[in-house]
Amino acid sequence: MNGITLTRKSIVEAIGTFFLAVFGCGMGALLSVSNASSGLDITHYSIIVALTYGITYIILYYAVSGISGCFFNPAITLAMAVTKKISGIELLSYIIAEIIGAAAGISFVSRLVMNAKNVGAATYAVFGDYSIGAVKTICLEAILVFILVLSFLGTNKKREFKRISGFSTGLAMMLVTLFGAPFTGTFANPSIAISAALFADMNVRYQLWVFVLGAILGVLFAVIGRWVLSKDDALVEYIDREQ
Repeated sequence: MNGITLTRKSIVEAIGTFFLAVFGCGMGALLSVSNASSGLDITHYSIIVALTYGITYIILYYAVSGISGCFFNPAITLAMAVTKKISGIELLSYIIAEIIGAAAGISFVSRLVMNAKNVGAATYAVFGDYSIGAVKTICLEAILVFILVLSFLGTNKKREFKRISGFSTGLAMMLVTLFGAPFTGTFANPSIAISAALFADMNVRYQLWVFVLGAILGVLFAVIGRWVLSKDDALVEYIDREQ
């Protein structure tokens, strides 16, 4: 990514997160609106939203990954900064861009599907019909972010793996959404969580800390996990050289 300005990278991060919010949150909001008349159950809801998020990410990754790296998620951005793949100024610029992009996406969806307040509320389910409570939600969100971030870090560690990184991360996104949606609505993406909270009532907004804390813990565990696995990578390479 040498020669590419930080402004250009940040714009790509904002645009990518915008489309994730438009298609992912848009599909979720649309299904929430139509659920009463269609009788769609939570399983079908989760599958559709998971596919939407994953396919959107895969398309975006192979379209613009050469510019910004296609993080589109402050959790992944933070992990890349902690592992010294990006600088502190890039971390700050990317996260701001991702939040702006997600907020713009949810605002756009609100004009297509329902009012902004209801779009924000529709994306939160911590204390809704499938509530598991704040503590369990933090644990679940940490696990989901762990899987997502570990997948991204693992496939971006070596140049030969980068070709499959888009599919790997897209599939991880599908998995975490598919499993997490029935319990919490699933974010695994603080920029979308923050943006959704901005467009929601206060009784929904106070749940935001749960998702942010869960994401931070998930990033911490993923970075530690990647560090431990990297030791095994070095051992395998040493054995291969000896043979």
